Amino acid sequence: MNLKSAAPPDPSLLHDAAPHPHGALLLWWAFAAIGALGVAFWAGGKLVQADIFNPESLSETSAEIGRRWYNQGTSLLLAHPEHIAIDIKHADFQWIAYKRETALNLGRLIASDADYVPAKLTASGKTYSIKLRLKGDLTDHLAGDKWSFRIHVKDDETIFGMNAFSIQDPGTRNHLAEWFYHQALKREDVLSLRYDFVRVSINGKDLGIFALEEHFDKRLIEHNSRREGPILRFSESALWDSVYKVDDFPALAPATYASFEATPIDAFKTAALTSDSVLYRGFLHGVTLLESFRNRTLPAHRVFDVDKMATFMALSELIGAKHAAVWRNARFYYNPITARIEPIGYDGLAGMKLEQLWATGERHNYYDDPDAIQMIAIQDTVFLTAYLRALARVSRPEYLDSLYRETSEGFTRNERILHLDYPGYEFPYDQLEHNRQLIEFALHPREGLRAHRIEGDARQINIEIGTTHFIPVQVHGLAFEGMLLSRPATPIHLPGRRLDQPIAFTNASFSLPDTPALTDSLRALLTVRYSLLGVDSILEASIVPHQSRVEAYLEGDPTRSPTTVDAFRFLKVDESQSLVTVPAGRWSVNQPMILPDGATLRLEAGARIDLVDRAFILARGPVEAAGTIDAEVAIGSSDGTGQGLIVLNAGGESTLTHVVFDGLGSVARGAWSQTGAVVFHESPVRLEHVLFTGNTSEDALNIVRTRFSMKDVAFRGTASDAFDGDFTEGVIEDAIFEDLGNDGIDVSGSHVRLHRIVIRRAGDKALSAGEFSTMDADEITIEGSEIGVASKDRSSVSLRRASITDTRLGFAIFTKKSEFGPATAFADEVKLEAVETPWLLEIGSTFQFNGDRLSPTGERVGDSLYGNTYGKASE
Repeated sequence: MNLKSAAPPDPSLLHDAAPHPHGALLLWWAFAAIGALGVAFWAGGKLVQADIFNPESLSETSAEIGRRWYNQGTSLLLAHPEHIAIDIKHADFQWIAYKRETALNLGRLIASDADYVPAKLTASGKTYSIKLRLKGDLTDHLAGDKWSFRIHVKDDETIFGMNAFSIQDPGTRNHLAEWFYHQALKREDVLSLRYDFVRVSINGKDLGIFALEEHFDKRLIEHNSRREGPILRFSESALWDSVYKVDDFPALAPATYASFEATPIDAFKTAALTSDSVLYRGFLHGVTLLESFRNRTLPAHRVFDVDKMATFMALSELIGAKHAAVWRNARFYYNPITARIEPIGYDGLAGMKLEQLWATGERHNYYDDPDAIQMIAIQDTVFLTAYLRALARVSRPEYLDSLYRETSEGFTRNERILHLDYPGYEFPYDQLEHNRQLIEFALHPREGLRAHRIEGDARQINIEIGTTHFIPVQVHGLAFEGMLLSRPATPIHLPGRRLDQPIAFTNASFSLPDTPALTDSLRALLTVRYSLLGVDSILEASIVPHQSRVEAYLEGDPTRSPTTVDAFRFLKVDESQSLVTVPAGRWSVNQPMILPDGATLRLEAGARIDLVDRAFILARGPVEAAGTIDAEVAIGSSDGTGQGLIVLNAGGESTLTHVVFDGLGSVARGAWSQTGAVVFHESPVRLEHVLFTGNTSEDALNIVRTRFSMKDVAFRGTASDAFDGDFTEGVIEDAIFEDLGNDGIDVSGSHVRLHRIVIRRAGDKALSAGEFSTMDADEITIEGSEIGVASKDRSSVSLRRASITDTRLGFAIFTKKSEFGPATAFADEVKLEAVETPWLLEIGSTFQFNGDRLSPTGERVGDSLYGNTYGKASE
């Protein structure tokens, strides 16, 4: 069957029509006035219907209507596009219409040389014999009346200097932006296509303005002032054979034969290539270069003309034409003189909004990988430098300005031609400016390098440095107040950081000049001078005065260490009950005892643990110490190095009865240290008949963020504070505190009740409440201490039935930290005997003593404390 004669015709395209009425301007202007009036009525009705009738909306609509009429009127008067008249025989046109219907049903056009039909084309008063077929991968090329055609002129003749070209709806290439893209490439001597706008009529029917785009043959090369050479591409045929199944089988799409990594490399005009030995050798050489680039055996700078490829990529991003660089659209010229590959601008869809740069190295998921060529190319530092330099150049504001100026004549001419059919069209100036600013912002980051101080001496500074930006960095040296002070012994080039990866630091050493050594304060002013690869701007980064991370702090960190119970053979471990028991007896512990998470530590009556060689106990579960009067539980240190008991986030209440803590210090392991010899953090605890004696830590007992109760407890001979409560709530009764290096009871952000407490010989404050604490104390005896009671920083202390004797300062009520504010104190039935200074009351704070509201004694009470006049100096 002859499909060309059997295909149904498209009647809408077979009738005749007159061309645009360029000679009837007066008639046009007459109808224009009538049309404008009609449109105004129509627009007003729409505004009323949409309930948006207001002066502003009407003004905007009128302005748009006016702009469109002005554009079209000016174009009819001043635009003079070339006219192409095509005549196709009826049967041949039926074949074309049939192929179009088939493509619309399929969703894409499958084209081949067998689709060409003969026709006649008249241009500039001359008629040519041509062959033509439909073109375009997607059906946007076949919509409406403006179908896209590939045209070849027979008998080796040319039209407008071209033997092969395409005509298509200007919208398929984003109108004037595509022309502008080719002008930009041409100005940079990057191979570009002849691209113009013409009026087209087919079989007498005026179809309006089309974009005329040069196709690939030797004339394209010669027009770009190059010697004839093969035009290469990564074949896209396999892609289009399988791409329409992607929606059905998306998981398999990247693995199909349509991928960039697997598609063959071919050329245009292969018949001519194979018949010419010189061209064929060039073809094979070009294919070999591209194949070596694809399989990563040759870097980009040994395959491509670096400057032209870099400029092509930079312009494609600036003008929003990255579509031209998608591997299936990429076209290349093998230059037989330089033996390098050059890009050819094609199908850029210019004027698109740029979202990110190829320089970021981030790959996309579009079928398989449209940016594969660029992602391989920027792995080559030589090429990356050239590309970044090109980006920096084209993103300067003056670059676009000069490009607009130099293309203004052709720009205006083509804009007028387009306005004949598209009077509302506006060139995407805003998009291009957005792209320029995005590039400029990316190449000029606020921070591109991070530097940390390590160690050094008077003549050398060691730092660790790493890039924070995706662009590689060259380090120039150390600078001091804008002056380069020291260069690296060997060049330092740092790779860019992948956006999904942390900073990769490297160490660098800098020798200082033979001048007097810099003091620490002057060293803090040193900066690292650097620049981004391919960018001329010199940047400086401050040096953070510490390392980014200290490995020693992670080594042996007990809070992240596994349990060590297996190292102690005397322990009884019941995994089913999550219970670890210390039986009665004397046990030496010479390494940290780290309990399993959540396990209960049970110390039986008579259990005595000797912590030596800086050993300690770390529990993350409750502690049960069940001593008796005759068989106490004891935790001490015979060599004076034992570091005590730490209970963290136990998840249950601990109970300690008849327990002695003797001669213990606080835990210090790398960066992790505690202030207390015994610590309960977010672990409620109840203590009865417990003795703390001879402790060398900052706090004998530190309870943090939990509730507690203490009864019949004693603290004797502590090096510093006895009890320190932070953000806690509890009660202490029937307790004695004696011979204390610092405070007796010190609480911050806490609420405590005290009953029947005796405190003797406290080196600083017997009772201290700070940072918005409340302390309710009853039957308190304070003897021979430096300071009796301190209430500070919005705290409130209530003291009843108490005595303070042989003490230098009875009460101090003041503000130490301004963020909290004044404090209060209430004393009722309180006796002061042999007290050097009864009280110091700061202005703003309040103190009621035995029913009398006292007057302030002055300002800045804290200046008299902490070892200045009273108390002990804070460390």
